[in-house]
Formats: sequence, C-alpha cells, structure tokens
Amino acid sequence: QDNFAKLIASRGQPAFDAFDFLGTMVPEIMGRDLLVKLNLKNIPNVKVLQADQYNDSMVATWNTQEVIIYNTDKFRENNLQPPETLADLRNPKLAGRVMIPDISSGGGIEAVGAFALAAGGNEQNIDPGLKLIREIPNLRYWKAGGEVVTQFKSGDIWVAVAHAGWAVRAAYAGVPVATVPARIGNRRGMIKEGYIGVVKGSPNQEAAEFFINTYLSTFAQYEFAVKTGVVPVNPEARAKLGGVPVIKDLVVLDPGKIGNMVKLDPAKINLSQWNDQWNRMISQ
Repeated sequence: QDNFAKLIASRGQPAFDAFDFLGTMVPEIMGRDLLVKLNLKNIPNVKVLQADQYNDSMVATWNTQEVIIYNTDKFRENNLQPPETLADLRNPKLAGRVMIPDISSGGGIEAVGAFALAAGGNEQNIDPGLKLIREIPNLRYWKAGGEVVTQFKSGDIWVAVAHAGWAVRAAYAGVPVATVPARIGNRRGMIKEGYIGVVKGSPNQEAAEFFINTYLSTFAQYEFAVKTGVVPVNPEARAKLGGVPVIKDLVVLDPGKIGNMVKLDPAKINLSQWNDQWNRMISQ
C-alpha cells in the first residue's frame, strides 16, 4: 500500500515503471486507471499461465502462503504447543513474543482478513478480527518482512504471522523455525496473489514488458522461489521445488492442500474502510 500511495501522489509522473501489487488491491488500482494496456506480444511467457492469470492490464507473478511461523526451540524450551489457529497467539506465555503485519505491509491485507475470518467475521466485517488482534498481549507489528527474520534471529519474537517465504529466509539465517497454515473454519492457510503491471506515464513500457516476460521465465521463477520462498506461477518452476531442502519443509507444495487454502474476495474489500478501522485500533 505504501507504493500505491506513492503512485497516486506522483500525479502522472511515476517514480517507477513496473508496479508489483497484491491481488486484493486490484479493484482499487483498476478503479483509479493507473496501468497502461500491455502489449502481450512482448510478454510471450504468459503462455505458461492460466487464462485467468493475466489480461491486457496485469500479469500474475507469484503466490505466497500466509502462515504462522514459530521458533521450534523456544516452543520446546517453554513447553508450548505449536499454534494451530490465530486465536492461539493470545497465550499469555507468548506475551511480547508475537509479531504480525501492519496493514500497510505486503502481508497486511491478508493478515487482517485471516483474523477476521478466524474470528467469525468476513471481508465486509473485520471487527471480530480486530478484536482478536487486540487480545494478543504486547503484540508487535512489522512493515517489512525482513523485520521478521531480524526479530527471530535476536530472539525477541518466537512466533510471527507472515508468508512462508519469511520462514524460509529465517531458516537460511540459522533460525530453527516451522510453519503452520492456520486453521480458518474447515480450511488451512491463506493464499496471497501477486500481479504486475506497467504504470501510466512510464517512458519505458517496452523495457518494463521485457522485465515482466523475464520474470515469468522458468529460470527466474525457480531461482526467485528458492531464494525467497514464494510460490511460482510458472508450473515448470513450481514442479522443481519439491526437491529443494528447506522449501519442501516450510512451503506447502501439495496441489490439493494449496487448492483448499482460503482466498480473500477483493470485490468485497473496502480498503479505505479497513485502513480507517485499523488506524483507530492502533491508536487505542
């Protein structure tokens, strides 16, 4: 959302050419007419995507799996059971040791939605989720995912809500972590989708389209996934991840389990209202 705000403030003179954004932000972005019509002939790698993963304004680039990440050593040392639901984060033994995304962060919209659904609300009623968040004692918030890794390494947090890729990066940094797709109703975990488009006013549309095409290549998608723990939209790249240590332990690769994960409905999200409600909660 921070980059979205910068784009709106640029008034037709964007500071960047290609804009990577969340699927839950699509109605807001399209409603403001911020993207150019793509020349898909310059992006032949869209052939690896499903028909609903691209159009002449945007192209799918990645998925992430929003999960609970916890330090296995800290949980064992303190006789704590691994969390199964977001409500488990209210445990007094975890006071001051839990970190979740700020709503303006890359994981914020999905996190608020997940808490809302877990607490009996929905995209049009997030109050139950905000109430649940307020019940987590001495809660910490992150705006950049790297803060999750830093806080895990320092021992300041024992559990975080973030996408599984941050667990992968924490593991690469030597932190003993495990992931749990949180139980939400009769489902487990939440999917977050990423898209990219070219910003209106960019003088570099052809170069941006070259970048997007390369982004979709099997090589780029695979290497990006191995380093970051995101899930490729390129099926050839995704299929190769099953043999990668750390990735296979922390990221769900089973298509059936992925298909059962929750997705928020962007059409039902009033992002301005969500932000207002979040800000009121934070100020209390």
